[in-house]
Amino acid sequence: VTRLGGVTRLALFGVRIGATLAANVARARGGVDSLVLWAPCPTGRAFVRELRAAGTLRKHSPQPGVADDDDLETLGTLYTAQTLRDLQALDAEPGPASGPQPAPRALFIDRDDLPGSPKLAQAWREAGIGVDTVGWPGYAAMMAEPHEADVPAATLDGIVAWLRDGEPPQPPATAPAPTEGPVQRDAVFAGV
Repeated sequence: VTRLGGVTRLALFGVRIGATLAANVARARGGVDSLVLWAPCPTGRAFVRELRAAGTLRKHSPQPGVADDDDLETLGTLYTAQTLRDLQALDAEPGPASGPQPAPRALFIDRDDLPGSPKLAQAWREAGIGVDTVGWPGYAAMMAEPHEADVPAATLDGIVAWLRDGEPPQPPATAPAPTEGPVQRDAVFAGV
């Protein structure tokens, strides 16, 4: 990716299970310089427990004549039994300190609607990874119903500053008043 894209640094960004996926991808592929993990699920098992609490089991037969699987339909999404098994295999732990690490540095952003759990970030520190942990606003507003969701520009600006400057982040300023014309951003993100 870095060679084909002509970039010199690679960063991965994810929210909740996307953060867990980003950590797994970085650990498996190597060559990732920075990770931004916003409210990561410590494990895929924890994520599936959350899904089960929010949803209902339903029988679904993907092919005629095949035994029904236990799929999960929750929050407008159908998760097949196979997807649920695959998700449960994920783990956001960095791995043993003696082995290859997902990235040399990581930014952990806590949720603003629940108390944070420092255990995962501490495990990354113990593996020798440079970890910054912040409690920036915006997670709860971003996770609202789609027609009411608000993406927190100030927090995204803080992420960009952390990636660009390579220094521990400062709390983001509140979003500025709207201006006329397009807004210039420092980076473009492709979330996992």
